[in-house]
Amino acid sequence: MLNDPLSNTLSNIQNAEKVGKMVCITKPSSKIIREVLKIMQEKGYIKGFQEIEDGKGKMVKVDLMGKINRCNVINQDSL
Repeated sequence: MLNDPLSNTLSNIQNAEKVGKMVCITKPSSKIIREVLKIMQEKGYIKGFQEIEDGKGKMVKVDLMGKINRCNVINQDSL
């Protein structure tokens, strides 16, 4: 069960970067995840991303560049 989809998405991206993958597919997709990925793309951390519909829900395919060292989510529970 996913408790924090944004945190899980960023963890998946970070793990894919660590093993040297150039593409990361993560699920589910939401508005906040898309907005964070847009910012990461504008700042030059990822090449791009696209949303894929698989009939069960939306997934996000992220094209990686190998520039992410660490990415975490700060939420109210951790403060």
